[in-house]
Amino acid sequence: MESSQDSADSVSSLVRITAADVDKDPQLLLHSARPESPLTPFDGQVGAVIGDTGYVVTSPNTELIYAPHIGACTTRMRRDYHFGTDDPLYFPQPFNMTIGHLALIPAPSTHSFHNDALAWYRPRPSDFIPHSSMACSGLGFLAPELISRFETKMNALVSSALDRPTRVKNDHYIREGRAALQRLVERLHVVSTHDECLLLVACLQRQYLELYARIEWLDKYLPRIQAQERTHPVNLDLMGAFTYSPDDLQRLFYAGIPVWFTREVTHIPSLRVDKLVRPIAETANRMLPMCLSDQNVDLADAVPPHRLVWTVSPAIALASSSSSSVSPAASSPSTVQPFVDVLGNGPVIIKSDKKKPSSFLISSDNEPRRAYLISTWVKLRPIFLWILAHPGETSRIALKGSQWRSILDLASGLEYKAGTHTSKTHVEMEHLLQELVSDHRHGVMLDLRNLPASPASWLGQQLSLDKQPPVQVTRQILWELYEVSFQLEMMALDQELLPQSNWGIRQLDLSSCWHGLPFAADLNSGNIGLGSSSFEKRLPFVQALHAVVRAWPGPKPDLILFPFPQRLTDGSVTSAHFEHQVNAVEEALARFYVRTFFNTFARPPTIPHRLE
Repeated sequence: MESSQDSADSVSSLVRITAADVDKDPQLLLHSARPESPLTPFDGQVGAVIGDTGYVVTSPNTELIYAPHIGACTTRMRRDYHFGTDDPLYFPQPFNMTIGHLALIPAPSTHSFHNDALAWYRPRPSDFIPHSSMACSGLGFLAPELISRFETKMNALVSSALDRPTRVKNDHYIREGRAALQRLVERLHVVSTHDECLLLVACLQRQYLELYARIEWLDKYLPRIQAQERTHPVNLDLMGAFTYSPDDLQRLFYAGIPVWFTREVTHIPSLRVDKLVRPIAETANRMLPMCLSDQNVDLADAVPPHRLVWTVSPAIALASSSSSSVSPAASSPSTVQPFVDVLGNGPVIIKSDKKKPSSFLISSDNEPRRAYLISTWVKLRPIFLWILAHPGETSRIALKGSQWRSILDLASGLEYKAGTHTSKTHVEMEHLLQELVSDHRHGVMLDLRNLPASPASWLGQQLSLDKQPPVQVTRQILWELYEVSFQLEMMALDQELLPQSNWGIRQLDLSSCWHGLPFAADLNSGNIGLGSSSFEKRLPFVQALHAVVRAWPGPKPDLILFPFPQRLTDGSVTSAHFEHQVNAVEEALARFYVRTFFNTFARPPTIPHRLE
C-alpha cells in the first residue's frame, strides 16, 4: 500500500501543489508530522501553502503563518497613516542583519494594559482641539492630556537610550532615532490640521517602536545571534520576520525571534510540518487581523491615494526605517553684486545706490504704527508658523518687504483707494494669502472677512492695535522672529552649498545648532543656544555650528579648518584659555557665516539675538 510520503512525492513530481490541493488532502503537507518531537529550525510547528504562488511557508516557533508578498511590491501610505502589509509595525518583513531590529518591533495590541498600548493608540475626534483665536478654520492642536502622555512615554525611552553603554547609545540608528523622536515630540505643540496631527502621531509611534526595537536588538538579541550558544525561548510578543535564507532562519530561531521560512513547494516532500493553518493576509474588505488582538488593521487607501514610495520585488526588498526628505532648495537669485572676502577680518563696506533701511528694529518711529505692525503679525503668526512647519510648493514664494507690509495691512483691516499701486498689491497679497493657507484636502480655509476682528494674543495676553505691548512682550515677539529666521536661513544656505547631501542626515547636523524646532522657538529656552550670554550654554551649539560649516565647500579660515578646541582635564589647558580658544572660533564662524550668506543670497543674514 502506498505511504503518505510516497503520495506527496508522486504528486509534487507531477504538479505544483497549491493551497486548494492541501485543503482537499492535508496529508500533502502533514505527511511527516511528529507533534511530540523536538523541532529544528527547518521544521514547521505550523505551515501553509500560499495560494497557487508555488511557495510554502513554515514556522518552527510560532502558531501562526503570515502570507508573504509574492511578485511585485508597490508601497504607499494608507488612509490610516501606515504602509499596510509592507509595514514592519503591522506585518513581518524580509529579514536583513543591518536592520535586524525591525523584527523586534512589538506586535500591535490595542489593549489598554499593554505596556506600549500608546504606540498603537488611534486619536479620537475629541483629541483634536481647534485653534480658538484664528480666522483660519481647520487648524488646531492635540489635546494637552494626550500630548503629556506622549511626552512622558517618548522622553522615558530617550532617557533609556542615553543610559545605555557607549556602543549602544552611539549606534547610528540609536542616535538618529533619538534625535528624530525628540523633534517629533516638540512638534506636538505646533498648530496643525486634524490630518497632520494624525500623521504626526503615527510618525511618533513609528519612531518610538523602531528606537525601542533597536535598543533591544543591540542589548539582547544581537549578542544572542553572535553567540548561538543555545536556543532561547521565543518571544511571541514580537513582530518577527520572513526569511529565504537558511542562515538567517537559524539565527532567528536560536535567538528566540518569531520567524517564517519561505520555500518553493518542490521542497514539500522533505518537509516536516506538524499543523496546517490558514495564513494571515489582507482580506477582501481591506482588513488585516492583529495577531494579539481580536481587532483588525484598516488597509484602505486614502482618497485620493497617496503616491507610491517603493516599487520592487519583495525577494530583494528590505524593510527600512522611516525617514524624511526635502527637495533641494531653489537656486539662489541672480542679483549682480560684488563678492566679499569670506576670509577677511575687517569691516565690509558695500557700495550701493540703494537707500539704507531705517535703523529702527521695526521700521517706524510712530508708536501706533509699531503697535499695529506687532499685533497684526501676532495675529498672523500661527498661520505662517503652520505654513513653515508643513512646507509645500506655494510656501516657497519669496516676498518683498512691501508685500509683507500689505499682508499685515490685510490682517488689520486697512483698505486703500481702488486703482492705486498700493491697492493692486493689496489685492495680490489677498489672493496669495488665500493660496498659501487654503488646503481643501485637509479642510483649512482662511476667512479674510473675519481676520481683522480676530484677537491678537501673545501667551494669553491680548494685544492692542493702537498701543505698543510692554517692552518684554515686544522683545519676546522679535526674539522669536530672529530665531526662526536665522534657523530657516541657515537651512537654506546649507542646501544651497551642499545640494547633493543626504538631507535626512544633514538635518540632524543642522538641528544641533539650535534648541528645539526651526519653526517653533521656545521662549522658556531663550537663554540656550548661540544667542545665550552664558559660555557653557552656548558651547555645544558653537561646536555644532563648527561641524556644519567645516563641511561647506571652498576656502575657510584656519580657525574653522582646525579641529574644535578640546576641554582637557589634565591641567594642561586652563578653563580661561579654553574659553578664549572657543571665543576665537566663534568669532571666525560668525564672520564666515555672514559673508558666505551675503555672497550666496545677495543680502545679510538674520543672526541670533539674546532674549534677556
